[in-house]
Amino acid sequence: MTFKPGITPLDIQNKEFSKGLRGYKEEEVDKFLDELSEVVSQMISEIERLEKENDYLRSRIQTTQKKSELEASTSDFLSLIQKKVEEAKLQVEKEVELKRIKSEEECRAMIQRTKEEHTKLFADIERIRQEKRRELKNLEEFISRLQTLVNREIQNMERESSVSQ
Repeated sequence: MTFKPGITPLDIQNKEFSKGLRGYKEEEVDKFLDELSEVVSQMISEIERLEKENDYLRSRIQTTQKKSELEASTSDFLSLIQKKVEEAKLQVEKEVELKRIKSEEECRAMIQRTKEEHTKLFADIERIRQEKRRELKNLEEFISRLQTLVNREIQNMERESSVSQ
């Protein structure tokens, strides 16, 4: 918005008045008009300076508003990113916890299976030992009977041989 005066300092300086019968003193009027022209010129300069300053300040306000909007937008964006990071972090923590629990369960199951296999192996070993002891006892009994039988046969043969002689 630019100030445009209806009367310029030059208009004031060049103004001519008609002379009447009882008119004003021309020198005083000219002096007053010169002073008035100077004051109006200063006022116009001040108005122009103030208009420029006003335009500059409006520009600064717009720039500041844009910066504020950008900062608010950036702040909102950073808040959103922070929220998403927190959500992702919580999700990862949940996944890690679930995997930890699953791993612990798998380890417990594996340990249980190992214990069961261990118990079964020891039971199998003990069963085999008992079978071998029975077989050994049976074999020893068989050998003992066989020896007894062989000894009887030998005695029988010796008797028959002594009788036949």
